[in-house]
Amino acid sequence: MNVKKGLYAFLFLNLVVLVGVSAWATASENVWQGLLHLIQLRWGVATLCDTYFAFWTITLWICYKENHWAKSLLWFVLVNLLGTIAIAGYILWQLTKVFKKGSVGKDVVALVLLREEGV
Repeated sequence: MNVKKGLYAFLFLNLVVLVGVSAWATASENVWQGLLHLIQLRWGVATLCDTYFAFWTITLWICYKENHWAKSLLWFVLVNLLGTIAIAGYILWQLTKVFKKGSVGKDVVALVLLREEGV
C-alpha cells in the first residue's frame, strides 16, 4: 500500500470509528450526563485535561498553518466540539490539497505540516 492510500485509509478509519463510538455512547447516555459522571473521577479529570491540552496544541498548529483568524477560529470551535473527528477531517483536507497539487513523491508530511509558500 502506498503512502497516500495508507494515510487516507487510517484517517478514514479514524473518522468512522470515532463517529460510531460517539453515536453508540450518545444512544445510551446524554453527553452532558457522561461529562458530569466523568468529572467526578480523578482519572476522568486527568483525561479531560490531557485531551483538551492536546486539542489546543493541534489548534495552535492549525492557526499557524491557516494564517487567517476566521479559519483559525472556526477550526478552534470544531476541534473543541468534535475533537479528533475534526482533527482527522482537517488532516484529510490538507492531504487532499497536497495530492491535488501533484505533490506525490515529495515530502508529503512537510507539505501538510507547514504553511504554503507565499502565505
